[in-house]
Amino acid sequence: MSSNTGRKEMVPKYFIPTPEEPKRSSPPELGKKDLIVGIFLAGFSLLVLPNIFWYKYYIYSTFERNVGQYIYWFGIVFFLALGAKRAWSWYSEDSSQKKAHEDAFQREMSNYREAFAKAEPKPSDFQMDRWLEEDIEELRKDALIKLDLNNEDMVHDPDKPIVVIGPGNRAQIGIGQDFVIRFSIYDILLVFLTEYHLAAYKCTLDFATKIRTFESTQEYHYADVVSVSTKTGSDLALTVNGETKSLANYQQFALSVASGESINVATPVSFSEQLSGAAEIIRNGKLPDSGADKAIRIIRNRLREKKGGAIN
Repeated sequence: MSSNTGRKEMVPKYFIPTPEEPKRSSPPELGKKDLIVGIFLAGFSLLVLPNIFWYKYYIYSTFERNVGQYIYWFGIVFFLALGAKRAWSWYSEDSSQKKAHEDAFQREMSNYREAFAKAEPKPSDFQMDRWLEEDIEELRKDALIKLDLNNEDMVHDPDKPIVVIGPGNRAQIGIGQDFVIRFSIYDILLVFLTEYHLAAYKCTLDFATKIRTFESTQEYHYADVVSVSTKTGSDLALTVNGETKSLANYQQFALSVASGESINVATPVSFSEQLSGAAEIIRNGKLPDSGADKAIRIIRNRLREKKGGAIN
């Protein structure tokens, strides 16, 4: 199995909670009324009737004794049968309930094994982070080709572009053993600063399949950039434990130019209040650094160098 195939199968499991294994419980206890009645009737037939019969045996005539013997044996058989029937009724019902209880447990175990197979094995937090680093490096190389940039064009280390990363629309949310929140879909923005202009590459990355969508490139002269900031966005849906929540507002990185165009990336802050009803996962987890604050600081400094004065 190739690493990409393993990744495609394993990453979705990262966002599925691992179910707890069912615990085997004791079957319900039946009342012992039938069993007690059965034992009583059997005891009556074996202990009481013989005493009654033999006591009367010496009193009655020969005829009466003969008749009495028939009655005696009939009584023993009758009460033994009646007692056995009541005892068997209790035993059958008890066995039936125990079987039903065991069948229910086995169905529960079957459902658990099916759910467990969907959730495990998960990739480690380290593996998830390493895959993301590798993806960003691949994007960096492709972005340089798409933007027709050379290493010598950069005013910064070409191997370390400005990166802003956030959850894509309808991304699933998962939390690792390190309590860091991760996403199944990412919006990734790479910004390159040259001597004369700003170049940007953006895409939406499906983290499991590595498929990129909504790829775009932009190049702006520094004079055309009017602001780089964070602002309120809308219409973003995130999924937690299978429940999708729409965020009415959220924070996003925004780079705007004079023509009215802008490049926006959602930043994973202030999600907890709007997702509070979905899961404890948000409140207990640590949101990853989007890189937005660093990007704003670096780009603003570059704009001040090129344009002078205050930059929004």
